[in-house]
Amino acid sequence: MEKNTKDFKISKKKLKRIIRIALLVLCILLVLKVISLISKDKNPNNLSNMGLAVEYKGKTYFNKWEVGIFWTKGTTEKQVTNETAYSMTLVGDRIYYITVSKDGGTYIKYLSLSDDSVNTVKNIYSNIDKFYVNGNDLYYISNENAGAIVKLNMETNEETIIAYTTIKDFQLVGDEIYFADSVYSLYKINVNTLEITNIKSEANIKKFQVEGKYIYYYDMNQKGLYRMSLKGDKVIFISDKITENGAYNVTNKHIYFFDPETNYICKMNQKGSSIRKIVKIQSNKTKINVVGKAIYYLNTSDDATQSYQINRVKVSGGSMRKIKY
Repeated sequence: MEKNTKDFKISKKKLKRIIRIALLVLCILLVLKVISLISKDKNPNNLSNMGLAVEYKGKTYFNKWEVGIFWTKGTTEKQVTNETAYSMTLVGDRIYYITVSKDGGTYIKYLSLSDDSVNTVKNIYSNIDKFYVNGNDLYYISNENAGAIVKLNMETNEETIIAYTTIKDFQLVGDEIYFADSVYSLYKINVNTLEITNIKSEANIKKFQVEGKYIYYYDMNQKGLYRMSLKGDKVIFISDKITENGAYNVTNKHIYFFDPETNYICKMNQKGSSIRKIVKIQSNKTKINVVGKAIYYLNTSDDATQSYQINRVKVSGGSMRKIKY
């Protein structure tokens, strides 16, 4: 009987250990699932639309045009900076952004979401109003280097030229930067090895967005939106509703775009069908940012002192609380 009791006690210890391991594995899986859901909510192609809004812990931080960064949650709204912000990029508990100072200088700064402090990263000279952050490295287009892609290490302040060519558009995806050059050909470069791959020569790419396994781009010759694989093949026509200078935003389910013929912001599926009107605007130009279940967009200002104001609407087209100026 004593031997059986001892065996039972050993088995009980093993069972507790197994339960602990199982709970640990479940916790890890839950964390990975949450991270996965969070990453799906983020839309990197907002940066192709001036990066006017991001979401963090249930709050939406947005650029209240020419006033500053505000956050909103439910019916609560609070101002956290007094300078307008473009290319808002959420990294951990920081929002990096570009702002233009009163002296005309262009600065990359970050807002710390832990204490609402604002810190300057660098004064830049660039004609492209977006940048990307990967770890401690920040990638931007430098006019001081003839429009080349420059990597800034934010710990050491050391700069490295990544691509020695004039860049018209670019996007960081993982460890690779996709970019269109001055003759509108498309390439990608690995930021670690600096190996350059030619994706599509003389593609007449005005602007492009990478989403999942595809590259969406406006073809200047064909006058429409097209899609190709990340290797540059399997090219298909998507829509002629999008114009050369018209705004569009590719998400993991839909393409949101501005239709100049009707002055509506619309959405369609990724194949270019099932077009649905969302909201009519007064302006003939806009930028479209998709954050969670909301669209933040630019419209004609009610204030004569500025050209635009930011507004919002549900992705379904339903109304939301008006942003007051």
